Amino acid sequence: MTFLWTLLGCAGGGRPQEEGLSGLPEEPVTVAVIPVRELRSQFGRASSENPFLTPKPLIRRKPVDFIVLRLKVLGATELELLQADAVDEAGKIFASFYPKNKFVDLVKFYSRHEQDAMTKTNKIGWYYLPAQRMRVPSGSHSYILVLVGKPPLPEKVIARVRLLVANEEKSFEIPVNVAESI
Repeated sequence: MTFLWTLLGCAGGGRPQEEGLSGLPEEPVTVAVIPVRELRSQFGRASSENPFLTPKPLIRRKPVDFIVLRLKVLGATELELLQADAVDEAGKIFASFYPKNKFVDLVKFYSRHEQDAMTKTNKIGWYYLPAQRMRVPSGSHSYILVLVGKPPLPEKVIARVRLLVANEEKSFEIPVNVAESI
């Protein structure tokens, strides 16, 4: 039994949850772009199983581009997405957030088979950020947001996310290298 507790302690079980790798407290809410290689490793390598990969039709050019963001929340709080989009340096909007139901419809439309659509819909249900105000329980939770735009997107854009966190507005601007994120 002592061995088990020692093993758990070595695995990081004793580290306080709110501390990052540096030992400093992490921000309660963060937003980051998820690179394609990470999307493939977490949600499936093939587009038939991964709803967060940009659809690539066999015959015509791709109809949409996705920029996938991860919203990470530490601790219990109220959360609401106010706005999410991607803009170029001049402020022109090139991609916008799709709420869960609209994103499910888009994914189903580009799925080749009914089974693929069901697999993707389930993953969206598990990981996608709800569009309405929500209560996040204590602990660490991650949610996916997808910004959808018409190709070609500019090489560099800024993803902007505005949230209401415990009745306080927070804004994030994340530089996106489109070539690495699509």
